[in-house]
Amino acid sequence: MMKTLRRLFITTGLCLSLPGVFSWTAAVAAPVPNKVLEEVTIQVVDGKPVLEAKLSFLFSYLGHFPIDEGKELRIRLKPVQVAPVDRESVSGREGISPQGAEQYSVDEVVYEGDVKEGPWLTIHFTRPVHYHVIPGPDYRSIKVFLDPSDQ
Repeated sequence: MMKTLRRLFITTGLCLSLPGVFSWTAAVAAPVPNKVLEEVTIQVVDGKPVLEAKLSFLFSYLGHFPIDEGKELRIRLKPVQVAPVDRESVSGREGISPQGAEQYSVDEVVYEGDVKEGPWLTIHFTRPVHYHVIPGPDYRSIKVFLDPSDQ
């Protein structure tokens, strides 16, 4: 019994004194930053295509332009609550082409957090499109109702 306890103390002492052998900190993974554009989808609701972009942080919708038609739609956002792991991503840039985008004249959805006047969500269309923009009630999403007659 004493021999077993002695071995245990020696082994524990070696583990603690040789960090290269057993590194307890290696077991703790560093947090991985999320994508800002968590999900971008286009669904047909009541016969109208609706593009919905869900972001990884809470934001206030500040406005958009052009008001109801264009080849490019720029939506201005103000981050309200951002998790520490996402702070670096919020000041970055990323883009995505949602599934079925070409069917609804959508080229790409781009989050631009690296611009001086604050983050923008920009939707590029392949041609001028009529739309109606509504911020989601969850403060994390934007819905863009596309005019089906433009398709």
